Formats: sequence, structure tokens, C-alpha cells
Amino acid sequence: DRLGRMGLTFAGIEARNAAVYALARRLSVPLAVTLGGGYHRDIDTSVAAHVAVYRGLVHAFASV
Repeated sequence: DRLGRMGLTFAGIEARNAAVYALARRLSVPLAVTLGGGYHRDIDTSVAAHVAVYRGLVHAFASV
């Protein structure tokens, strides 16, 4: 599939990321985020997926 071999949807990726961010915040552990994979033939789809990573981070850590 175009989002990787796990068969995740955009909503599934966002939910997975939110769970990871919440756990890192709750445990007060450092979190390093890099982009990679999930490249779609339509560059706008890839960009939207990558932007969603950082929007999720901002949402999860805005009040820290």
C-alpha cells in the first residue's frame, strides 16, 4: 500500500502517532522524530502525511 506495508490509513497513522506522543509525554522521555517512508506517487499526499506528524507533535506538546 502507499502508506507503507502496515496497511494503515491516514487516520490510523495519526492515532498511532498520538498514542506514541502521549506515552512519551506521560513518561517524560525524550522523543526524536524523523521522516521517512510512505512516499506516495502524488507528492501532495506525502507532504500531507509528513505535515500531520508535526501537527500532531505540536498538539501533543503545546502546553509543555
